[in-house]
Amino acid sequence: MNILFIAYTDMSKRNGGSICTKSFIDIFCSISQKFALVLAKSEKYAWDFPNITLYEVESTKKINRFKNILTGATNRYLPYLQNNKNIFNDINLVVLSSGVLGYGIPNLLDELGIPFITIHHNYEPIYHHDNKTMVSLFGLFTYNIFKAEDNALKKSMLNIALTPKDAGLLMKKHRIYNKKRIIVSPGIVDSEFKCPNIPQKISNKVVISGALHDYQTIDGILYYLKELNNIVLRHIPDIKVIIAGRNPTKSLKNKISKFGNIIMIENPINMDTIIEDALFYINPTRLGSGLKLRNIDALKYGCPIIAHENSCCGYEPLVGNGLYKFADKNTFEEALIRLKRQSISRHAIQREFLKFYSFQNIRQQIVNYLNNEKDFLYRSTII
Repeated sequence: MNILFIAYTDMSKRNGGSICTKSFIDIFCSISQKFALVLAKSEKYAWDFPNITLYEVESTKKINRFKNILTGATNRYLPYLQNNKNIFNDINLVVLSSGVLGYGIPNLLDELGIPFITIHHNYEPIYHHDNKTMVSLFGLFTYNIFKAEDNALKKSMLNIALTPKDAGLLMKKHRIYNKKRIIVSPGIVDSEFKCPNIPQKISNKVVISGALHDYQTIDGILYYLKELNNIVLRHIPDIKVIIAGRNPTKSLKNKISKFGNIIMIENPINMDTIIEDALFYINPTRLGSGLKLRNIDALKYGCPIIAHENSCCGYEPLVGNGLYKFADKNTFEEALIRLKRQSISRHAIQREFLKFYSFQNIRQQIVNYLNNEKDFLYRSTII
């Protein structure tokens, strides 16, 4: 089977979206005889792509980006693919790595007679609204995004959602009544992932991390500063909280500097060295949709997490087993008390994480579907 994978996420940055995309690239590459990748061109990518044919799409000029927003174009790839149809020669299956790619591309694939799968990293209108993205006019206009997602969702032979919540939203908002059209498959680690050794924990160290310029991350941190930090101090008086991440805003730095028990680490070279020995990890992100991949940084070290209920989506099997959910300041305190009382070993948390989220398990789930899909003409060639 020959597969063409179209990556919407910027693969030059190592963030949640690109990490998840890399996981699915590895899955589909491993089940194909010939694999090609369409992606946004960059001088350097966050990963190596050995033995993969790359089709690099130039960035759109700023004036054309604004024009695309006004005309409803939600991605840069359609003109490139229309002008380079030879890319599809001998391709049996296309994978769209985002519902945003539903603008125009499904119609082109219909013309070419090539089936496709869409990976929905989130429910796109919520994601773009909460993250104030440019393509949504900073969260003010998500109708074109909804239309693109709807087109991808309804024309795909299979849709992959990362969380049960997103699968439910996709079905409800787009009026999908055939449950077989959507599977939940949280691809979050790539083929090279290995669980690390677990170091000795530091008894008064807590970590919060994320892209410190993103709207949803800032919202969560400000919520922590206002409502939750005093609760942590009340239960662990000598606690030191580290907030680490890329490109913090000046406003956020000023607010954090007013707290004596909080340290900011800007643009850390290695996040693992910050999180690996923490007493626990806090994920206060309340906004957005999809799977919050920053949880992996803690789970792979068996570090317990207290996370807002929105940030627990997709991690349901781990709730109560190293992952403690909260919805407000009262339930946050309850979660903190439970975490302190329970004695789940870090090795047990790490094992539970691998049990549900290993690369091999997610890969096999997708292979099983394709092998059982009667309408998929090329199922006999799937490994």
